[in-house]
Amino acid sequence: ILLWRQHSPHKIHPMAAATESEVTTCRIMSPDDANPAGNVHGGTIMRMIESAGYVAAMRHLHSQKDSSGSKPSCRAAVTHRLEHMDFLKPIYIGNLAKLQARVIFVKNASLLVEVIVKAEDLTKVSESLCNKAYVWYLSMEKAEEGEDEEKTVLLFP
Repeated sequence: ILLWRQHSPHKIHPMAAATESEVTTCRIMSPDDANPAGNVHGGTIMRMIESAGYVAAMRHLHSQKDSSGSKPSCRAAVTHRLEHMDFLKPIYIGNLAKLQARVIFVKNASLLVEVIVKAEDLTKVSESLCNKAYVWYLSMEKAEEGEDEEKTVLLFP
């Protein structure tokens, strides 16, 4: 069993270069992603947002150095909560969904990631802002061998 604990002994450095954690992903929306009217399901968009946010959080964590100056290899990010999400415009079958995620706030073991979703109509070469979300992630680290299991449990208030 692989045990993880909330990463709190070493604080995450808030001043990492923004470009180290930025991620851009794209995906063409297919009929499986949408309802019969051709609108992409909100759950599909939320899943893509969570994935892009995860990559940004992980890139930020792995750009950090610990107190000894080396990069830790056992860190992971877990989704804590979806702070806010706006559905501004629909995305349709055939649109290219573009997601841009970046870490915008860090404190102790918490990271706030902003994810912006745009839809590009490839036939008209037009793009529109469709969604904006803010997702909180927590930094976790692999528990040391022999460490008390009580310390490895992540408890949410």
